[in-house]
Amino acid sequence: MEAWAGFIEQRRFVILGLLAVILIYAATTVSRLQFDFSILPLIEANDEVRRAVDQFDADVPFQSFDQIVTLTWPAPIKGDQLAGIEQKLRALETDPAVASVFSIFRCPLVEPATFPPRLRSFRDEVGSGDPLAVARRHPLVMQKLFAADGHSLALFVTAAERANEKAPNFQAQLESKIDRLFPSDVTRRFVGGAAANDAMVGYMKRDLGRGLLIQFVLFSILLPFVFRSLRGAFIPLFCVLSADLMAVMIAVHTKTVVGLIDLAVPGIIAMIGICDAIHMLHHFEEAIRQGQSKSQALRAMMRRVGPACFFTSLTTAIGFLSLLVAEHHAVRTFGVKASCAVLMTFVMVMTLLPALLSVWPVKSAALPRIPGLRKLGYGRPRLTYGLFALLVLVSVVGIQRLVIDSRWLEEMPQDDPAVQNLSWFEQNFAGLLSLDVRLTGNLDDGAAILAVDRFQQSVLALPGIRGGESYVDWIKEATGQPQPFRAQEAQLGASYLKLAKNWFPAHTVNPDFRTGRMTFYTADDGTLKFFARRDAINRLAVELPPGVKAEVAGYMVMAHESSRLVVTTMLQSFLVSLLAITLLIVVIYRSWRIGLISIVPNTIPILVALGLNGWLGLPLRIGIVMIYSLGLGLAVDDTIHILTRFRQEQARNPKERPRVFLTRALRSSGAALITTSMILFLASATWLPSEFSSLRDTGILLGTIVVVALVADLFLLPLLWEAALRKDGDRKSGASATPEAEADLD
Repeated sequence: MEAWAGFIEQRRFVILGLLAVILIYAATTVSRLQFDFSILPLIEANDEVRRAVDQFDADVPFQSFDQIVTLTWPAPIKGDQLAGIEQKLRALETDPAVASVFSIFRCPLVEPATFPPRLRSFRDEVGSGDPLAVARRHPLVMQKLFAADGHSLALFVTAAERANEKAPNFQAQLESKIDRLFPSDVTRRFVGGAAANDAMVGYMKRDLGRGLLIQFVLFSILLPFVFRSLRGAFIPLFCVLSADLMAVMIAVHTKTVVGLIDLAVPGIIAMIGICDAIHMLHHFEEAIRQGQSKSQALRAMMRRVGPACFFTSLTTAIGFLSLLVAEHHAVRTFGVKASCAVLMTFVMVMTLLPALLSVWPVKSAALPRIPGLRKLGYGRPRLTYGLFALLVLVSVVGIQRLVIDSRWLEEMPQDDPAVQNLSWFEQNFAGLLSLDVRLTGNLDDGAAILAVDRFQQSVLALPGIRGGESYVDWIKEATGQPQPFRAQEAQLGASYLKLAKNWFPAHTVNPDFRTGRMTFYTADDGTLKFFARRDAINRLAVELPPGVKAEVAGYMVMAHESSRLVVTTMLQSFLVSLLAITLLIVVIYRSWRIGLISIVPNTIPILVALGLNGWLGLPLRIGIVMIYSLGLGLAVDDTIHILTRFRQEQARNPKERPRVFLTRALRSSGAALITTSMILFLASATWLPSEFSSLRDTGILLGTIVVVALVADLFLLPLLWEAALRKDGDRKSGASATPEAEADLD
């Protein structure tokens, strides 16, 4: 590291000129960065699971759509209005961005007691009568397309394949078209995944942008106040900005698409870069205060803190690389991106910061002004151990309250139109989210049809199930909704379906009646309730006769399993990361004792954050669980800096007592640790006003980790290390301190 400082100082103008050219070019690539803020990569865990879903869709095609639009009239819809509404919906389909519109006018109704079955439209059956009364006679219309109060219709709109070229914002174009077709007294609501995803991404982008801007302003104000110099503010901020630009340039040239989960990377770069820059600046200013020249201070800075910054960056990168054990593709990819960003940030700081310092005029030292730093020390082992033991105990109790649950709409304010529209839709229609059941067997057998009907009625009776659809419902439609539904109607209805190819419900059963799809509608009430329903349905499926099987399958199962998989694999990777980092510390410091001791202050902050997670009732979900990988890296950073400085102090005078070395290390590195922790805590606080709940929760948890890690490393780590050395006899340290050393500590 010292040689690297000399190399940079000798070639500083060449290096700065080259970096300036690269950074200017990197700034020009920002506009070419590709984004994909779709939620799909997070809910499609891996190719194998996706292929299973695709196979199910191939066997029994899924009724897909891109947007749900509801239209609500001030008064109940009358029969004489239907012709005009149908005409307007036909006009909507002429829009180049729209492929089809499924509504009550596209849903076939069967004229009962006809063989073969004859179809009629909803409008023809209503005539001049009451549409609501007709809808109630046809459950497939009532629960999905016509609201219970008779005021509203649901339209399931599918975008054309060329929509992305001619209509980049499909919802905006759809809104414009509907506004021209329907009068202003008809209320429009846009419901579904596209509307919710757009709203959620909007909140995340606004909150992230606002948070990063506030952090930049905060750093610009705080750093000059702390270091009392312009270089103390400009150099760290410029290093962070440069690292972000380099990350953008690399992403553009590697054709990396920035996804939803990757939005955390700029924040990671900022935190790692600021921490490394502050530690280096602190040691540079410390060397200047000791009377060294700028050249000597640069070399001392790299010698004292360069290895520690490398080890902290390496351990943080390992923390993110541990995500490679995840079974989730998006999580593995994020782990690689984050670890590369950490290492790239280290290289930028280690190159740019000494190069800038080498040309910056330095007249005097500008050390952080931290009150009471000269009195910083540790002691009172019983009190310290007792307080930390109590903190861990309370945290463990809180961890018992943790649940893994994901509900995407909870991420946004409850007064957001997307949230309110979905809530309204769930109250007036069957529901947006679907829970699919795969049926296999001789599904055209009369006994099987009756068994499937009983199974379906049992599922519909489960809490939270708002409606459903299966091929049995179409059989009942064909036979006039008989009450009760008996074997005779079941067998007759199956014959009807085989003959009536023009309205064959391909989305409920395949043509050979060997595979079927049952779809049940539910509210967006989270992963826990989804899996509770899945388990209940699978238990009911056991009662089906031999030859007929049913199991919950489909896209929503993959989505909820992926959400849970993200959380569980990240927690698993945390354990892998903790083990790997501990082994690395053992190798770096060539001591099993140091490695084992370091586990304690590195684990406690994570335990406290998890406990707080539980006590606050915050479910573990995708949006916040990744903070624990970053938190472990930040906690390890503090530990490594103190351990490195302790070893340096010990090497200077190996005859002193461990307390002397540890106290000197605390008072030297402690200033930088307190400064970085204060800045990270305030940076975390900038997320608290966020409307996107995961960012707000991240601010709470990250701030907690930063504070607890600092306290553990300043007060608990020295006690543990001193106790271990004393127990071992510590022959190398000697039995007593010299008078000069004792005076220095005073």
